[in-house]
Amino acid sequence: MHPLVFIQTNKFLAIAALLPAAGVVAYGAFISVTEKPPHPSLEQQDYVSKTYRLSYADGQKAMFKTDYGASLVFIGSPLGETGRVTEIAKHANGWAVSTSKGYIFTVTR
Repeated sequence: MHPLVFIQTNKFLAIAALLPAAGVVAYGAFISVTEKPPHPSLEQQDYVSKTYRLSYADGQKAMFKTDYGASLVFIGSPLGETGRVTEIAKHANGWAVSTSKGYIFTVTR
């Protein structure tokens, strides 16, 4: 077999093997971007707001106090059962931290 034919055949096999995986990754990214986070029930929100108390926030980080200590989080950081931190935003009278599971914590200054 000619070496050029062998290289072209291997490229084709590699592309054919990677295409389905790339499609799955692209589909997962599309679904995660387009899905809206669920709204937690009032009971869940009340329990979580007592468990995780936002004590400080600025544009880059936020600090939560729990019964077990303090947690410093950034955008993308996991925050226990509330999911990952998706946004730390300034509002008129303070800061709000949103998570991937729909929880919103606020602190006023």
